Amino acid sequence: MDWDVVKYSGCKDCHEAEFCRVAGNPGCGGTGTADAVTFDNRHYAKGCSVKPLLTIPLSYVEHIADLQAKGASLAKQLLTIMLRQGFREYRGRGYSGPVQQCLHLPAVVSVHWLHLHSFCAGAHFDGMPDAGSSMCRVMNDINDADWIAGDWSVP
Repeated sequence: MDWDVVKYSGCKDCHEAEFCRVAGNPGCGGTGTADAVTFDNRHYAKGCSVKPLLTIPLSYVEHIADLQAKGASLAKQLLTIMLRQGFREYRGRGYSGPVQQCLHLPAVVSVHWLHLHSFCAGAHFDGMPDAGSSMCRVMNDINDADWIAGDWSVP
């Protein structure tokens, strides 16, 4: 990435602190080098044969509006990385169909660390897709990430 990693400095016993540790953010003692990290969600999505995944950036970003405020170019760069990684990882777990990719909108986000949800297309998970609470797109191919990231990188 073309930016400095933002160190997390929030609570030490909350979901954001868990994400901080998983991401390897230096704010919680991490030494991560990957731009983003993907891991299993704790919950299952009804109708999906593969457990949903979460993809989070190494750098602390509170939510999509926080990322967009950093500028469209940087936002697109990080979102492209996250979308591609989420897609690859979900497909890598044995799923071969279209992958739903979603971000919560700032007003409804429950964990204040930008996180991309990846799960099977056609399912509903964690209130998504819902235009009033999330931004969602279906990826059929890894190359879809570029146009989705471009769309999501501006408010």
